Amino acid sequence: MRSLFTSALLAFTLTATGAADAALIQFSYTWASSTPIGGGTVLSGTVEGTVGADGNTITDIYNLNATHSGTPSRVFNDIFPAPSIGTFTLDGSDMRFYGFEDPFPEESMARDFGFALGSGGSAVVGSFFNAAGSPGIPCSKCETAVEAFSASRWTASIVAVPEPASLALVGFALAGLCAVRRVGGLRASG
Repeated sequence: MRSLFTSALLAFTLTATGAADAALIQFSYTWASSTPIGGGTVLSGTVEGTVGADGNTITDIYNLNATHSGTPSRVFNDIFPAPSIGTFTLDGSDMRFYGFEDPFPEESMARDFGFALGSGGSAVVGSFFNAAGSPGIPCSKCETAVEAFSASRWTASIVAVPEPASLALVGFALAGLCAVRRVGGLRASG
């Protein structure tokens, strides 16, 4: 029985340690372009992702919750699901970060409103269309703001928020330790 508790405790500890790489990141980017949709507007929000060993690179991003202050204001909750896209750095040195209002349409030539930071060194907000499975191409005949990406207008930081699941695992591990100690104490006295 003791080995069962020990194995369970080890499994929970390893699981909790693996979850520690996930983080909530708060970010913002300000467009400098003079277009009505760009011109000083701000994209801001949060996203979750995995922090790399360098403490700067964020990969495997998910749970996007962002707004754009343009007219009309927009809310983005979907990330383009491509392995080469979902990554960025806190300092803005390597950006491949796309987000859209709705799940990006699968059919060719469908449109959606979104943003792309780092797409070929640019910062884009506006209408995108899907051309043969590409990660969205800015629509040149639509209202879109395109400018060179500037790391000086990008801010991002990790918000230290413990995950409820990790906290529950730690609590369960502590309860397991107490149970092991109690069982050991009962055997010694009995």
